[in-house]
Amino acid sequence: LDNRLAGNVGVLGMVPDADLYFFPLATVQEATGREETAWLHALSILTAGDVICAGYRPVAANETQPNINYWDDTNGYLELANNLGVCTVIRAGNAGIDLGSVEPEGGDQGAIVATAVSPGEPYKRWCTGTTASNYTTADGFQTVTASGWGMGVNTCGKGPSRDNYLGYNTINYADPTDAHDVHAYAYTNNFGGTGAAAAMVSGAVAMAEGFSKQIFDIPMSPLVVRQLIGGG
Repeated sequence: LDNRLAGNVGVLGMVPDADLYFFPLATVQEATGREETAWLHALSILTAGDVICAGYRPVAANETQPNINYWDDTNGYLELANNLGVCTVIRAGNAGIDLGSVEPEGGDQGAIVATAVSPGEPYKRWCTGTTASNYTTADGFQTVTASGWGMGVNTCGKGPSRDNYLGYNTINYADPTDAHDVHAYAYTNNFGGTGAAAAMVSGAVAMAEGFSKQIFDIPMSPLVVRQLIGGG
C-alpha cells in the first residue's frame, strides 16, 4: 500500500491486486478498424473468470442500436466472450432509450449492461438536458443489469507530474487562470455517463470473481455473475 500511494499520489482502485490489460481500439498508426483486433487479442489472452470493460460507444447509435450489444459484429464478440467464460461489461448508452423495448438481433449474449445514476442517496437515473442514461421498463438483467455513478468517478488523472486529480500544472493551458479551460482538459472532470458506470460495475464484477476464485478455486460463469451483480 505504501508503494502504491508513494508521496500521496495515485488512485488505489477498487481491485488493487488485479492485473490490468489494455487492448486499444485505435493507435497512432491505425486510427480506425482495430475493433475486431482488440476483441480477438483480448479473448486470446484472457481466461474464464476475467473481465472485459467494453465501456465504449458504437461508431453510430440510434433508437434500434443504442449500444454495442445491438450490432452484429460486437454482439458476436460478446457471444464469444461468454462462451469462453469471460465476463463483459458494456455501457447501456446515453440516448435515453428504453432498452426493454429493443431486442438485440443476435440475442442475449450474457453481457452485463451498466446504466448511470447520480452519486449519493437517493440516487436517480443520470441525465442531462439532451441525453439520459438508457433504462429499462422490463424485468430481466440482460437488458439493464446494474447502475454506477455517472459523474464524480475518480480516475488516475494524467500528465507527467500528476500534481492533483484534475491534472493541473501538467498541461499547457491557453489561460491557466480560466477554470473552464482547466476543467476542459481534466480527464476526471469529463469522465462520466454510462462509460464511467461501466468502469465501476467492472470493478464490482472483478471483486466478485476474485472472491470466487480465492474461496472456491473456480470462477463464476458470466450469467451467474450477472445474476449476482444485478439481483444479489
